[in-house]
Amino acid sequence: MNRADGDQKYWEELHLSLQDRLAGYVDDELDASGRAMVEAHLAGCGACRADVERQRVLQRRLRALSGRTSTAGERARLERMLKKATEAAEGPAFRPRPGARLAALWQPLV
Repeated sequence: MNRADGDQKYWEELHLSLQDRLAGYVDDELDASGRAMVEAHLAGCGACRADVERQRVLQRRLRALSGRTSTAGERARLERMLKKATEAAEGPAFRPRPGARLAALWQPLV
């Protein structure tokens, strides 16, 4: 392996490890150094900035639903969507993300 290949592999691994922290960043669960590391990455990574924005939109929508009881049809639709998303995500590149607070926001829906 030449140095360029090694550098590429290093940056890909760093990118993946920081992606795993995006949910913690959105949920304000990172310490100061973790937050600074993610913010430095976000400054140069449009894909991760878009991911953070999607997570923030989802978080706002879920908070707007808190206290609301979902119908059986809504729960069934949500279960189908989650199953489809899980099936699409599973595979060699699948890496679960932390985000217990975000997951807890789903509780009022079920």
